[in-house]
Amino acid sequence: MKKLIYKVARFLIQLILPIVRTPAVKIGVKEAEREISKVYQPKEMFELEDIQNSEIDEKIDLSIIVPVYNAEKFLKKCMDSIVNQKTKYHFEVIVVNDGSKDGSLEILKEYEKNYPFVKIISQENGGISKARNTGLNHARGKYIGLIDNDDYVLDNYVEELLDRAYQSEADIVKCNHVNFSGTSGEILSQVCHKEASISGYMGEKILEFRGYIWGGVIKRELWNDFRFPLNYWYEDMVMRSVMMRKCRQFEYVNKDLYFYNVHLNNASKKIWSKKDVKCLEQYFLLEKLLEYSDKKDLPKDSALYKIILHELGTVLWTRTRGLEENLRRQVFVLACDFVKAYQCECHLNFQEKYLEKAFKQKNYVLWKLVSLYVMLGVKIENG
Repeated sequence: MKKLIYKVARFLIQLILPIVRTPAVKIGVKEAEREISKVYQPKEMFELEDIQNSEIDEKIDLSIIVPVYNAEKFLKKCMDSIVNQKTKYHFEVIVVNDGSKDGSLEILKEYEKNYPFVKIISQENGGISKARNTGLNHARGKYIGLIDNDDYVLDNYVEELLDRAYQSEADIVKCNHVNFSGTSGEILSQVCHKEASISGYMGEKILEFRGYIWGGVIKRELWNDFRFPLNYWYEDMVMRSVMMRKCRQFEYVNKDLYFYNVHLNNASKKIWSKKDVKCLEQYFLLEKLLEYSDKKDLPKDSALYKIILHELGTVLWTRTRGLEENLRRQVFVLACDFVKAYQCECHLNFQEKYLEKAFKQKNYVLWKLVSLYVMLGVKIENG
C-alpha cells in the first residue's frame, strides 16, 4: 500500500507541475542574508591551531573514540561491546567525558582500571564535535573508529573492519547498521548495502552509501588537517561532503556489525523537533564544508552537485520544518543561489531533476513538494 502511494505521488507531480505554475520567490539574496542575520550568524568550523595530531604508534591498529555525556543508562552495554572484542588487532579506546553530570564518569573509571587500553579524558561540556576532536587529538592508531555512547557493536566489529582495511589498504571501511529501540531492545530496521570495493576517486558512487560518521573505520591521515565543526549541528555531514571525497580506496562490508540506539534522547530526534534557528545550520555548515573542500582542491563535479541537491533539498526541507515559513523562504533563496554556483551538466534522476528545477526557478512550492515525495520514499524504504 505504501509503495502504491509513493507511485501515485510521483504520477501527480509529473501530471500537475506542467499545468500549475507557482510564482518564483521574489526575495533577493541580499535581502535574505539581511533577514537571516537578524536571528542567526554562522561561526567558523574550527581553528587550525587546535588540531594536534599525536604521532602514530605502529603497534596500535585502531583508535576507538567514544564521546560520553550523561550516558549512564546505556554506557555499560556500549563499553562492554568494545572491550570484549575478539580480534588479533591492537586497539585503544579513548573515552572523552564531556562534562557528564550523572554517573557516567564513575562507570568509565571501572573500565579504565580493568582495561589498560582504555583511556579517559575529561573536559568541560562542549558538545559531541568538541569531544570527538579531543579524541582525534590524542589518537595514536593507524585507523580511527567512532562509536556513540548509547550504541553498541558486535564482538567481531574490529576484526571484520580491519581485516578489510589491511587487505585493500583502504582509506575508509563501512558496514551495515541495525536500528534498535533502546527502551525495549526491539530491532526496528536494518540499513545495508551490497559488498563494495571502490578504487580511486568515488565520484557519484558516494551517493550509493549512507553518510554516517560512525559504523566503520577511517585512516588517520584523512583527519590530519580536518576536524569536526564546532558549535554546529548536523556534524555527520562531513562524511559525504569531505571524507568520502578525500577517499581513494573505499570498502563496504555487508555485515550487521553496528547497532544504533533509537530513543527519544537521540540528538537528531531532539533537534529536528525544535523550532530553533540553529536548524539553519543545515545550509551554513554545508557552505563552510565546501569552503574547506575548495581550499583542498577536492573535485567540483556531478557527485558534489548531487550531494548539494540532496543536502539543500529534502534534508534542508526536513530540518527546517519547525521554523516560521518566512524564515524558510529566506534560506531557500540562499540555497537557490548556492546550487547555481555548483551546477554542472549531468544525468539526474527523477527527484534530482525536479529539485534542480525548483532551485533554478526559485519555486518554493516545488521544493517542498519534491522533498515531501523523497521523504515518503525514505520512510517506505526504512519500513
